[in-house]
Parts: sequence; C-alpha cells; structure tokens
Amino acid sequence: MTLGEQYYNIALDDLHYLEAIDVEGYYNQPAALCQQICEKLLKSLIADYYVKEDLELILKSHSLKKLALTIKSIIATADFNIIELAFLF
Repeated sequence: MTLGEQYYNIALDDLHYLEAIDVEGYYNQPAALCQQICEKLLKSLIADYYVKEDLELILKSHSLKKLALTIKSIIATADFNIIELAFLF
C-alpha cells in the first residue's frame, strides 16, 4: 500500500466516522474533522505524484493553501480557491 493510499484510507475512515456521529448543536469538532479529511485527501495525491525533494516537508504541512498549490504544480488544471483555503488553516 502506497503512502498516498494510506492517507486516502485514513481520510475515508474519518469521513465514515463523521457521517456516523450525531453532532447536532456541536459544530466546532465536526468542522475541524472536515478540514482534516480534506488535508488527508490532498496529501494522498501529493504523496503518490509529487516527486520533488521537499515532499517530506510538504506532507508535514497542515495548510490547505500550501497543499492545494502543490497539487496545482502537479496537475495544472486543478482549480482551487486559494483565498478561501487560506482561511481554513
């Protein structure tokens, strides 16, 4: 199993957990979990397709903006709203 597949599987597990819990009235933790799911999904692509020397440093990042810019360097047609991602973490 590749590192990207590991990130992807963890993200799916987190998503299934989020779908299973009843959080009515409590939104901070579910929102934080959503950010982490997005982060892991972005890292799953980066881990398998990014080939530059700073891969380890990028995978340590929690910035969705930085991760999205890295994916844009791999997939030129990737379309992210970088300004809005900067507000998330």
